[in-house]
Amino acid sequence: MNLSIKALSPDTAEDFFTFFDHIAFSDNPDWAGCYCMYYHNNGSIEDFANSTAEKNRKAAAALIESGGMQGFLAYLDDGPAGWCNVNKKTAYPFLLKDPQILSPEDHRCRAVTCFTIAPGYRRRGIARRLLEHIIEDHRLHHQGILEAYPRKQAEGDAQHYHGPLELYLSSGFKAVKSLDQYTIVRYPGD
Repeated sequence: MNLSIKALSPDTAEDFFTFFDHIAFSDNPDWAGCYCMYYHNNGSIEDFANSTAEKNRKAAAALIESGGMQGFLAYLDDGPAGWCNVNKKTAYPFLLKDPQILSPEDHRCRAVTCFTIAPGYRRRGIARRLLEHIIEDHRLHHQGILEAYPRKQAEGDAQHYHGPLELYLSSGFKAVKSLDQYTIVRYPGD
């Protein structure tokens, strides 16, 4: 598999939008308008549910241009095949509204919030390669903690958008807190 990974930037924004416009949710049209804006949402769950794809796309474009949305695109044969949203935890207003997820270390955390892999390429190691790249980028360019929120008892690919717990544990993350629906994992596991 000829896989390459590039950081999201204004230079790769067109690939991000090609991925979300046509590829990412071709098997799940109910999520097609997300553009990975859920955790960037500053309102309620209902506000986000009532948002339009056009509004989310415009908001994502503005965040990409300003550097407010960060993450990595996976490419197969020069076309986008996967995405992972990872950023400073404080860049995700929706995470900061959840008192169960808040911690005194939030200012030094980066959070992995979403994996999206093209339907035809799932279960081929793309999410693992993205996570390996994220860990390496974290080691080289960031200090502090890398945190993620795998869902417990996820049913189907759609509910595994945080990435499965096994992916994180096998990559050196440690479970640090168990919530009703999620496990909080950290790298390095402190």
